[in-house]
Amino acid sequence: MEIHAPEGRIQSLRDITTHLLIVTVGILIALGLEQTVEWFHHRELVSEARENIASEIRDNKKELDGIQAAIPTARKNQLTVLEFIQDVLDHGKSGIDSLELRFHLAQLNDSSWTTAQTVGALSFMPYADVKKYAKVYKLQDEYSRFQTRTADAVIGAMTPFSENKSPDKLARTELEAERVRVQEAISSLSAQQQLGDSLSKAYAELLPSPH
Repeated sequence: MEIHAPEGRIQSLRDITTHLLIVTVGILIALGLEQTVEWFHHRELVSEARENIASEIRDNKKELDGIQAAIPTARKNQLTVLEFIQDVLDHGKSGIDSLELRFHLAQLNDSSWTTAQTVGALSFMPYADVKKYAKVYKLQDEYSRFQTRTADAVIGAMTPFSENKSPDKLARTELEAERVRVQEAISSLSAQQQLGDSLSKAYAELLPSPH
């Protein structure tokens, strides 16, 4: 914004007043235009952030729901392992001739949420909306940490069966220790299922309703 001195000589107080009025109006118009431009920029920034976050949440929900659908099978497999161990402890053998030990991790992203924070888009959103987003991403972090602990429990339960050692040849103390690990894995899978259901529901509440 530039301010120029009046052309020609100022002859009276009226000239001074007129000039000051013109300058003041010009400044106000310039400031108004600048604020309007900034308002549109902030609005565009918020709109883009909302779209990116919604897309990220939609992808995360799809990823999560796939893992959630697989957890009952993983838990069932662990229950089979537990039954096998109990059979061997009680009878020295088991009629179960195969054990399925698989576990997958949900890859949940937060880059759009982090970017919105970095560029300052959240400061132009209504507080209530920011609070909702923050709550969901906090729950997502909790789920990610919990599924890592679940993975550790499941992998720990798999270890004795992945060392090229026949399961029914394990020593009794090894089987008893393995039984504890499998029970912990089962409990962890059940808890992860519940936490994942809560997260999936929270995702759904933030996504726009389909038309």
